[in-house]
Amino acid sequence: MQHDERNLDLDFLLYCAGANKQILSRKDCQTEVNKQAAIRAIVCLTALTATLSGSYAFYTVFASKAIAPALGSFWGLVIFHLDRVFILSAKKKKNDFFGQMKVLIPRLILVGFLGVTVSKPLELKIFETNITEEITREMEAIQAQIKNNEKEIAQNKNRFVNQPPQTVGLSKQLEILEELAANDPTIGKISLFIILLFVMI
Repeated sequence: MQHDERNLDLDFLLYCAGANKQILSRKDCQTEVNKQAAIRAIVCLTALTATLSGSYAFYTVFASKAIAPALGSFWGLVIFHLDRVFILSAKKKKNDFFGQMKVLIPRLILVGFLGVTVSKPLELKIFETNITEEITREMEAIQAQIKNNEKEIAQNKNRFVNQPPQTVGLSKQLEILEELAANDPTIGKISLFIILLFVMI
């Protein structure tokens, strides 16, 4: 029973590294075992990190302790298989320069994307305190600006409320009168009548 469990563990670990069990069992390939073990560790560690960071990222979005681990585990599984595909593609790359570049460029792009998606949630968690402090400072600055604007509005309001309408400039009063006449036909007719009356006088 224990032998079967060890075989299952070995098969899984070799699957992680993209290695062939039959080939590694050959005597001339024993030196590759440590190399495949290192690859296996990197793949598993990357998947684990992706799971943790993905769970935190999804928790910040959904704020659910049930949804975040499920989606984080799915994200870790996706990263695990993508990383394994990278390893398999590297093992099958061609010897010529252009063949290597065809394999290398897509891998570099995807690796960069994975690096950002895996590391950013962890960075947010690590610098959570600094981010919160910066947000608090910005909110305080906005609130202070709002208070200053409210104070200025209140001062202007008091000034205009306490100011008699007659103190408003003549041009402004004429402008308001034209607007009233344009919006209210009655006021327009009365204004016209007064003008004609003074013309006739």
